[in-house]
Amino acid sequence: MYIYYGFLFAILIAVIGSGVFLIIKGDSKKSFFLICSGVNLIIIPLSLFIGGMATDSPDSNMFDFFKGFIFIQAIPLVLLIISILKILLASRKSKEE
Repeated sequence: MYIYYGFLFAILIAVIGSGVFLIIKGDSKKSFFLICSGVNLIIIPLSLFIGGMATDSPDSNMFDFFKGFIFIQAIPLVLLIISILKILLASRKSKEE
């Protein structure tokens, strides 16, 4: 169990560290993506916990799990999708020019 959290922490530090490096370097599109990925890595265990707590009652189903999961994960997922779209649109504009 500790190995899993250590591995997750190492990935988190690498993702956020490279995002900060790219901010310093001046590539804001990729750094926004990496920081959004880091935020998602931080939020995923919390969302799984909240989703699991939503299914504690005997009459709950998988839909209740997804309601709890999406309730916590909605804003980071939207930010990640926006960052991916920014990168794709920027690459499309650079190919047109």
